[in-house]
Amino acid sequence: MKERPVSWIAVIGCALCLVFVTAVLVIVPSGRKSKTFTTVRLQGFTNLAFNARWWQWRQPQDNLATFPTGLVRLDGVPYKVSGIIQLHSAGIEREGGRFPDKISGIPLNKKFRTLRLLYGAAKSESTNATIGRIILHSDKETAPINIRYEDHVLDCWFNKDWPVNNPLSKVVWVGSNVVSIGEYKQLRIYSTAFPNPLSNDVIKVFDFVSEMKTAAPFMLGITLEE
Repeated sequence: MKERPVSWIAVIGCALCLVFVTAVLVIVPSGRKSKTFTTVRLQGFTNLAFNARWWQWRQPQDNLATFPTGLVRLDGVPYKVSGIIQLHSAGIEREGGRFPDKISGIPLNKKFRTLRLLYGAAKSESTNATIGRIILHSDKETAPINIRYEDHVLDCWFNKDWPVNNPLSKVVWVGSNVVSIGEYKQLRIYSTAFPNPLSNDVIKVFDFVSEMKTAAPFMLGITLEE
């Protein structure tokens, strides 16, 4: 049987196909690097249950009892949710409430790139006012992360939603309770991806601090992104 001559065009074409496939297999997956999250346990630091009223003058049903607890995933990010860390403010004090103005020494013991805060604000505030801070402590130094009203977060109660100014913040949960429904309002919880200003250091602990403005920040969860 007569042998057919080898087609060099076909050989070169196959070789180019192999190079292209190899490039796709190597390059494309590198653009799909998965994120690594570490959830932070806040149990032992929370001071308000989800089914408790926020402060004394509020109706008992005015709470966050419908918010999910345990290991919760919101907008693709996991959080460990066991209760609320509610801070004090001038607005809460005027209405008969009392909470600590600072919770200190919450352990992290980790190096990370981004701190994802699951939180909200009780009452409204002037635009871009700093209502609270996350203060990070490493062995070398201390650095604050400022929480600004309307830039990062808005009042938990709302009847017309509008976006905050910072693209790193977003509403990740919307719910209601008996009281909010009676006033034709809803409840919202935010998440903000704050860059770590001490990303080269191991962060030992952090403090959650109120600036004692009208709006009072509250925290539901913290997750660290490497």
